[in-house]
Amino acid sequence: MSNIPRFVAETPQFLGQIENVTVPLGREAVLSCAVTDLGPYKVGWMKADDQTILALHTRVITHNPRITVGHDDNLMTWQLRIRQLKESDRGCYMCQINTGEMKKQFGCIDVHGPVANSEVYLLSLSPDIWRYNHENCNGFSQVNGLHHQ
Repeated sequence: MSNIPRFVAETPQFLGQIENVTVPLGREAVLSCAVTDLGPYKVGWMKADDQTILALHTRVITHNPRITVGHDDNLMTWQLRIRQLKESDRGCYMCQINTGEMKKQFGCIDVHGPVANSEVYLLSLSPDIWRYNHENCNGFSQVNGLHHQ
């Protein structure tokens, strides 16, 4: 046996989970997938329900001009961006690494209907931040627990 040390390549790993997002119709949705030790492997994005391939590494495969991909080497993050969100974009998306045994993670996009001008999600950045109360559609509630209608 040789005493020459063998080079052991690291296998890619996901750094945490993909956060699900809820986005109003017509806005941009962004899913982020963090991967370490990617080496020669590539990251791809697919729509989970119909297995449509959207992107491979930094190249968009789909012919949908609303879809782009981005990569940040410093954060080891791969982003799938869908502009001008439509109802048909609702669903889960798969971030995958093309290792021998494919590694994959899912992140989901929920799409909300058009937001009326009277609905305000965030009115102030003061300590008494007001937000639209989705659980009680009668009015607004403060983050500190007080309720106003």
